[in-house]
Amino acid sequence: MSGPKGSEPPFDVWLTREAAEDVKALRGPQARAVKQARVELQKTGCRAAHYRLSGAGVEHLCALKLRDNFRMVLLFPAKDEVAVLLVGPHERENPDLDIYRRLYEALGVEVPDDEHRRPACCEDGHPPVDPELLERLIDGTKELTQQRRRARPSGR
Repeated sequence: MSGPKGSEPPFDVWLTREAAEDVKALRGPQARAVKQARVELQKTGCRAAHYRLSGAGVEHLCALKLRDNFRMVLLFPAKDEVAVLLVGPHERENPDLDIYRRLYEALGVEVPDDEHRRPACCEDGHPPVDPELLERLIDGTKELTQQRRRARPSGR
């Protein structure tokens, strides 16, 4: 049985396989922050994101700050669709855990040396749509996830 007409959220929010694994590992406040962020993304799309990434190869991606140092990296395959690519800590001191390092490796781009500009995610109220980038990211993050699993000591 479906709800009243117009009860569907205006934005379809979904998680990539890697983001789903990231979220599954979260507990407590971080897990609750992800749930709340998804609700806001369903309601407001790119307006819920805090900033767009800057630099070659990532300019169509947005970040949403969660609790503490946790971030959610977003891509907009269509104007009414939000793909959550990765969820994790921004750890400058520990590059192996850093969400942005994971992102740059998945894309095969160099980590920017310059200061990030962090422009608004929405431009004129619209997200930075890039459907082709989604496939590149899914393939790249899948390969990185497989590499991380192979590198883990047995018994984990």
